[in-house]
Amino acid sequence: MNNFVKSYQIQVYLLCIAYLRKKGKYLNMRFV
Repeated sequence: MNNFVKSYQIQVYLLCIAYLRKKGKYLNMRFV
């Protein structure tokens, strides 16, 4: 159960990053 939650959180995290990078370049500058 723990591993499943962990991998799920990582997937959501990666999806959020990809979404933000697509959304706007000014957001990208903030994170990088």
